[in-house]
Amino acid sequence: MSYSNELTIKRLRDSGADKDLLHQLEQVDAEIDVILRSGGTSQDVRETQQLFDDLSAAAVDAAVQPVPSGHTGAGHQTQ
Repeated sequence: MSYSNELTIKRLRDSGADKDLLHQLEQVDAEIDVILRSGGTSQDVRETQQLFDDLSAAAVDAAVQPVPSGHTGAGHQTQ
């Protein structure tokens, strides 16, 4: 796992990000790790890293969605 990606995953996990997105991030990061360990360069992982970046942005967006008007976020509507 790249250190930066590992920190991103940890922060997203700590923030309560979607478990499916976290799993996808872990899989993409593992793929990056395999490429680099087999002698690949940062150029070789450019597209895969972009996928990681896009998924992490989606996870952040999902984690910080505003609560719809009239809801408290706890499953109760306000009066």
